[in-house]
Amino acid sequence: MEWPACSPDLNPTEYLWYQLERAARARVIKWDAIPQQCVTKLVTSMRRTYQAVVAVCDT
Repeated sequence: MEWPACSPDLNPTEYLWYQLERAARARVIKWDAIPQQCVTKLVTSMRRTYQAVVAVCDT
């Protein structure tokens, strides 16, 4: 089958890329929806988590 040059509307791969782009954009929106309080709590807990891992590994 011959494909006309520069015809993304005839190329099913272009539709797949479009769907992938839409999914990626949706994830960005979800990422932005995470409350800052949750991010702060995770960051501040890292010291305690790290110390717990080191304590287990040292025994």
